[in-house]
Amino acid sequence: MFLSTSTPNALEIIEKVNRNLAKNYNNENQTLNFFHRNTAYADFDRFEAKVTKASGMRKKQHEGVNKSLDSLTQNIINSNTVYFQDYLGDLMVENRKETKLNVLKATSLVDKSKNFSLDNVQTKAQDLILKYLDTTLTYKLKTGIIKVQDSLSLKSNNNDEDKGNDEMYDVKNLKGETHGILHDTQTYDDSFLKKIIDPELYTYEFESVTGFNGELVYIIEFEPRKAKSKYAGKLYIADETFAVLKLDYDYGKGKRGQKFNLKLILGVKYVENIKKGTIIFQKNADSTYSPKYINKEEGRYFYVNRPIKFIENSREKDKVGFNFLIEGSARSKQELFIISKTVLDKNAYNTFLEPKDVPYQTLKAYDASIWKSYNAIEPLEEMKRFKSSEEN
Repeated sequence: MFLSTSTPNALEIIEKVNRNLAKNYNNENQTLNFFHRNTAYADFDRFEAKVTKASGMRKKQHEGVNKSLDSLTQNIINSNTVYFQDYLGDLMVENRKETKLNVLKATSLVDKSKNFSLDNVQTKAQDLILKYLDTTLTYKLKTGIIKVQDSLSLKSNNNDEDKGNDEMYDVKNLKGETHGILHDTQTYDDSFLKKIIDPELYTYEFESVTGFNGELVYIIEFEPRKAKSKYAGKLYIADETFAVLKLDYDYGKGKRGQKFNLKLILGVKYVENIKKGTIIFQKNADSTYSPKYINKEEGRYFYVNRPIKFIENSREKDKVGFNFLIEGSARSKQELFIISKTVLDKNAYNTFLEPKDVPYQTLKAYDASIWKSYNAIEPLEEMKRFKSSEEN
């Protein structure tokens, strides 16, 4: 029981957190059995695409491609793009640089007919135009005054269409995102947690004392101290060990992530306007602490307005140009649930050959039986309601 007549000093508590990091946390020589979920959303407020120049295209073709682009525009604006990626695996961590990932099971829940990522939208618009070009020729591809490609072959482009059909995930990418979100919880100098408990970067204020996961904890509020510090939130710190048990964070007042506005020069604007999350630690049998659950959400506004031009590599040098404008927001959410943690088996680590890619199961609707026998994260309500139009 906490009894005191004076308010605890928040800065002194943070200093004790830093002094006890090595004793409270171990980031190396461990195997983490985990469940990871990625959720991605895209909302398009504005989309315009129109062929503006078609020197080698007949009038009916010109009208046809613009009609197709209008149809694509309506589909994109009316779409509600959402994508779910789940995978279960073992992350073997030797040290901060040496890790191996064994993916045990992976799924993807997406409506491919409504998969309108920013890159995908531009590709779909370009593909509509490519149908009306001479596939026996090559083209210079320009966006504004910038040359993108000197000799684009439409034949090779068409032959590549089916290369992405294999339902495989790149293990290096999966490991990178899993290890990346885990790195936020570690105590290296460049980790997210270490920056939050740096008094040079943040100011702290004692809020109250409460119980959390069976331990008495101090709740400490933090806010940015310097211009480069971006976050505000709360730390839950154990009274006895001075370990961080929970961290809630969001952008501080008036703070944002990366931002650039090159509308006049390149027709591009980008603002990172959401970054928030929660990290929860669990006490181990050896009295150290390790992450149990991590939730990280990011969002960004985007605006792209650029002309794209195809110029024939021929005597006629016919040109087809179209304007492409898109504006909207994208949001992503990562969740990492650590099911169990064990000491790294060095022999198993050394003999395990990490594959280049792993297969995944594509789902067209939420299926509760898929992860029923695993200790997975509770599905989102929108996942339960999800149904691909491809099923119909």
